[in-house]
Amino acid sequence: MEEVKEKKKSSRVVKGLREIKYEFARTLTGLISSAFALIAALAWNDLVKKGIDRFFRTEEGSLKSQLVYAIIITVITVFVSYYLGKFVAEKKVENSENES
Repeated sequence: MEEVKEKKKSSRVVKGLREIKYEFARTLTGLISSAFALIAALAWNDLVKKGIDRFFRTEEGSLKSQLVYAIIITVITVFVSYYLGKFVAEKKVENSENES
């Protein structure tokens, strides 16, 4: 009887450790992916700023170039957010239909 209880405890501990290991790997993967996404965003940030300065023939960091940059980034952010939200909503509907 005691052996059965010990085996159950042992299997729960092993299962808990596996879950912790999985969550750790999942979290670490997300953090690393986010770090690389930030690096890519910063590279694009510099490129867009330099492109605006060159296209509008403004001084680097002038008010005009910063305004144009802010407007462009805002428009891009709105479109990306809208379409990502739409995509997620469609996937949610597909998942609910598949579960039914």
